[in-house]
Amino acid sequence: ISCDNVAVTLWRCVFSRNDITFPNWTLWGGAVSLSGGSAVIDACEFYTNFVQQGGGHPSENPLGGALYASSVNPLTVSNCVFVGNYAYGTYAAGGSIHLAGAGLSAVVRRCVATGNGTGGAYGMGDMYVSGGTVVFLNVLAVRAVRGHGIRAGGGGVAVVNCTMADNPAWGLYNNGGTVVARNCIARGNTTGGITNATVSYSCSQETLAGMGNIQTDPLFVDTVYYHEKSRTAHYVGGYFSGGSWTRTWQESPDIDAGSPADSCEQEPKPHGDVVNMGAYGNTTVASVTFPRGTILLVR
Repeated sequence: ISCDNVAVTLWRCVFSRNDITFPNWTLWGGAVSLSGGSAVIDACEFYTNFVQQGGGHPSENPLGGALYASSVNPLTVSNCVFVGNYAYGTYAAGGSIHLAGAGLSAVVRRCVATGNGTGGAYGMGDMYVSGGTVVFLNVLAVRAVRGHGIRAGGGGVAVVNCTMADNPAWGLYNNGGTVVARNCIARGNTTGGITNATVSYSCSQETLAGMGNIQTDPLFVDTVYYHEKSRTAHYVGGYFSGGSWTRTWQESPDIDAGSPADSCEQEPKPHGDVVNMGAYGNTTVASVTFPRGTILLVR
């Protein structure tokens, strides 16, 4: 799908094995390419879509293996899954998503990106922002094939309640934008967790300056869904739906460790009145607080 300057709604669509290859040209969006206008993309699935360099010309720029959006205002991408998408070429950027343009205003929320990547001389990230204003909210960006989990090359980017884990470069990398991160988890990334960002109430693999930041093992249940372990109840077998509840003897330090100013009303009770860190904070599948208190026994 390619659209210019129109209002677009995509709901419950599946895009699989779309491939754009062309020599000596910049390529946009293996499955969906949007320029201008407005768009709502909800509950869609993107599997193994590609943009790839065709002729080896150094000016080729494959952008957005699954989705490319430039100057779309507003753009909402929600409840979507991106798996195995790829941008391949010298300056490839955005294995799953590339968001661009000074006029862009986008929110990406409750989305999962796993197993996507960029190839070529530079690995520029699974989810890539080169311009505009973008909010990533409740996003899981994990296990990229090559590159960073989330990368900002420009624009203003807010990363809130996101988990960036087990990526082959940085979890969250900024080299040209203005990035604020809050209530996030960055763990197990090869190069580092979070860099060149203003960070608060987050758990990273390195020590970070800022209010409420911690450096500790988040105690993920597994490395597929990345929920946090709880002695009361944690979700298994699904991302934001489709799973079930169980518990363990361990308790993640990221439960009730987010910003006290942010809402936690969507979390199952008891929720401790403080939002969890990570992609599932303030959602209905957030790991549940272990009740603590004093027991008085009267005889």
